[in-house]
Amino acid sequence: MEYSLLYDIIEMNKLNDYRDELIKDENDGFFKDERCAREELEKLLSKEHMKLVDRYKFHINLREGYINYQTSIKLLNYGIKIGMQIQKAFDDDEQ
Repeated sequence: MEYSLLYDIIEMNKLNDYRDELIKDENDGFFKDERCAREELEKLLSKEHMKLVDRYKFHINLREGYINYQTSIKLLNYGIKIGMQIQKAFDDDEQ
């Protein structure tokens, strides 16, 4: 697992607020689809089965969070490398 202090700082200062906005947005289409699917499950399944569904959803979310964190770090690293290459090209061009 990769770890990035720079990404964590960016996430805390910029991405968390944006993520909260996205979570609160109930007009994105995905919210409605998720709610409808949940209501269908609640009609068909017992409370015990719904607990299993919630547990499954929790673990899926953990894995997605891990994957998103790792890919975000990779994206940040690529962005930094690209920026460094562009800066080098400008520096070489000035010489």
